[in-house]
Amino acid sequence: MISPLDDRYSQLLEKETTLFGERALFQKRVTVEMAYLKALCEVLGIKEKIKEIDVNEKAFAEMKAYERKTMHDVKAVELFVRNRVNRELTPYVHFGLTSEDINSVAYSLTFKEYNETIYLPLLEEVLDDLKKLVEDYKATPMLSRTHGQRAVPTTFGKEIAVFIYRISETFQRLKHFVFKTKFGSTVGIFNALRFTFPQIDWQEFADRFVSSFGLHRNKITTQIDNLDYISEYLDDVRRINNCLLDLVKDAWLYTSLDYLKIKKISKTQVGSSIMPHKLNPIEFENAEGNLEIANALLRFLSDDLLHSRMQRDLSGSTVRRNIGVALSHSTLAMRMLKKGLAKISVNEERLKEELERHYEVLAEAIQTEMRCEGKTDAYEEVRNMFQNIVEMDRDTYIKKIEKLDISDEGKKKLIRLKPADYIGYAVEMADEVIEFKNNKEGR
Repeated sequence: MISPLDDRYSQLLEKETTLFGERALFQKRVTVEMAYLKALCEVLGIKEKIKEIDVNEKAFAEMKAYERKTMHDVKAVELFVRNRVNRELTPYVHFGLTSEDINSVAYSLTFKEYNETIYLPLLEEVLDDLKKLVEDYKATPMLSRTHGQRAVPTTFGKEIAVFIYRISETFQRLKHFVFKTKFGSTVGIFNALRFTFPQIDWQEFADRFVSSFGLHRNKITTQIDNLDYISEYLDDVRRINNCLLDLVKDAWLYTSLDYLKIKKISKTQVGSSIMPHKLNPIEFENAEGNLEIANALLRFLSDDLLHSRMQRDLSGSTVRRNIGVALSHSTLAMRMLKKGLAKISVNEERLKEELERHYEVLAEAIQTEMRCEGKTDAYEEVRNMFQNIVEMDRDTYIKKIEKLDISDEGKKKLIRLKPADYIGYAVEMADEVIEFKNNKEGR
């Protein structure tokens, strides 16, 4: 085994291994061939009972043996199916089709199944985990960081709500994503089928056949499918990955600032081979690495799959086989992210203590209040008072307020203000995201 997906992380990717494996692809090819044979017999008035074929290990080995002889995977499937149907039907196996008619449907079914049974349910779980954090900490104040430096207060829940909000639009689009396929014979124009049976509307036949799989037929193609829709799908996954990448990086930074505490799950867990005290955010780091690998592959795949010389070249075939690799890195990252989220808790004491030591972050409120009283140089005055201050407790803050040339009412208003209270609409915005997500779930 070369890839860590098949070795180190195999237990976390059992569903992906089954879905994207070679045997599963051959099974789907057989399914498409048999469904086409049945539909063809119906339209031609051939009355023969056609049974489904299960691709067990023996059947799979037989097809791989055919492939070694023919050096052609879909031809191997055709020969295998010919040996499994009644002799009268053998001329109609793979009748009038090209390999891409079978492959395109098989791959689209694979990606559709991945989206519906693996990707979306897992992403929903991640969003639920994030929503729980928003609900628990929507009113927990903390210092924000802009350019890595202390800025005005926010709440931890609101900052997590941002990621739910960013992901949700693309998530909803993927819930209704239409997977397409090519099914139009050699170069997409049904040459052989129209020549042999001109009385049949093969375009209408193809539309019905493809729709039976829950897919949409790309009607104008070359020999291969127009893979614009796959490019669009991969771009959507990459967009979500980028949101998750921001999330894991922020979570990592919050642990380094001691805003988040990491729970020890196992008594035997080791954080360092030499430093016994260490407990590291390894799940977030693992997720980050897998998201970056996934995005590099997704970007390449999204671009490359849009190109093919004339009616087709074979470079896209080997490229398409790697889509499962990119998608598996994406779902592996989400599983590691879920593990990381399950191990953290917000260090509320640390957040509170930091807020109490940094009253200088209220400089924004001070200069805005001064402007309300007509002070045209308010910003410059406050900047001179606060810019080089590293720390400021409440007593020092009050002394500075008392020296301001503003009304007594303005001074009282600012003296009453604490960093923990200066959180704008953070709680309301967090509630809005919670309600938004609940409504999208149909609750």
